[in-house]
Amino acid sequence: MGGLQVQDVTSSSVTLIWKARPGIFESFLIRYEDVTDTLGPREVTVPGDQREVTLHDLSQDTRYAVSLYGVRGGKLSRPLKEEVTTDSSADRGTPPRLSPLSVSEIRQDSFRVTWEPLDGDFDAYVLQYGPAEGPHKEETLRGDETTFLITGLVAEVNYTVELRGILGDSYSDPETTFVFTEKPRPPRLESLSLSDVRRDSAQLTWELSGGDFDSFLLFYRDADGQPREIDLERDLRSYTVKELKPGKKYKFFLYGLSDGKRSKPVTAETSTGERRSNTGERKPIQGRGEAIQVR
Repeated sequence: MGGLQVQDVTSSSVTLIWKARPGIFESFLIRYEDVTDTLGPREVTVPGDQREVTLHDLSQDTRYAVSLYGVRGGKLSRPLKEEVTTDSSADRGTPPRLSPLSVSEIRQDSFRVTWEPLDGDFDAYVLQYGPAEGPHKEETLRGDETTFLITGLVAEVNYTVELRGILGDSYSDPETTFVFTEKPRPPRLESLSLSDVRRDSAQLTWELSGGDFDSFLLFYRDADGQPREIDLERDLRSYTVKELKPGKKYKFFLYGLSDGKRSKPVTAETSTGERRSNTGERKPIQGRGEAIQVR
């Protein structure tokens, strides 16, 4: 026999390989023991055609004396000897790592960050973000989260985003990206539509894009041709106009107000109406309103 080598040392196992001429030994005996222990050696027997064995259930950070014997006719050959020390900590294998950060849904006050864990999972994440001159904010996220919407940002600012994975007491290498928030967009009324038109009322609904107006102004003329103006709060997106006259045509104008200035209006037209049943009962007619979009 010859060439006893130690390979693949971990905290709880070692692998031994050796050389021997074929057909000489019936089996091999491996005897190993902790050099500081008084409990005595442990033994493993393997077939004579085997040239490799892995010893398991070892203690971490422990020095072992290993002896390899060839067995033939019940007799042991002269041993090959080696000493090996197991690793000092449990083998975690390949630690997880982070994919590069992906950024989407960039707005003037927010953007979304997305990532993936590679080679395993993390217990949690720490996300830090802020402008170069500070201040920076920090969010702790669950290990099953892979996306986060960062809000409350300032328009036209370059933000630094850094993400680390947490596994036990250890942190991964950071992944970093830079995001420039959009310019602020002025508010814009997109459309005004009518629904639930009755003989004495009509419901208006509108949409807007960009930012918000300070308030809204609704303008129309009543059945006598007199102008009517209604101030509406900024968070409204729907309003029911009441006290209309049956059988009359109405045209509505909606303005957004910012710093005392009016936006371009969006308009919608409809006609109220009424009808009688065979019994003479008055019933409301559902009017049809036309929505006009500003291009």
